[in-house]
Amino acid sequence: MILRTTPRRFVLHLTTLFLWIALVGSVTYWMLRIIAVTPPGENIDKAVRNAEVGDPSNFIRMLGTSSSKVIPSEEALNRFALKGVISGRAGAEAALIAVNNDPARTFLVGAPVADGFVLHSTTKSEVKLSKLSGGPSFMTLQMPPIEK
Repeated sequence: MILRTTPRRFVLHLTTLFLWIALVGSVTYWMLRIIAVTPPGENIDKAVRNAEVGDPSNFIRMLGTSSSKVIPSEEALNRFALKGVISGRAGAEAALIAVNNDPARTFLVGAPVADGFVLHSTTKSEVKLSKLSGGPSFMTLQMPPIEK
């Protein structure tokens, strides 16, 4: 049997083959995207990781009322003790904080520490805690001096 294909039929077969290849490639790509497993460090959304706690006093001022800054009491300052600051590769920042003379625990930026206090930001030697309820107060904890 002699197979006779005309140029028109040959182009049709070739076009169909390319369409099937494109379809299989597309389905394979999207299936791999759906079942792909990301490393645990990348699961944290960058927007959440870099989010800052807003200052409620700006909102209160926008509504036309006055707000007085709440200064944290000595009792509140003595409850927290900064033991260390941690900075990761992907920009993840954390702090080792002891609350009420308990063993120090690790808190990520944005995580609640105790009684409405949230870890706001970190630097090399200090961290800022903000209290969301009861006014826009910020508390700065500094690393204890290194003993020689």
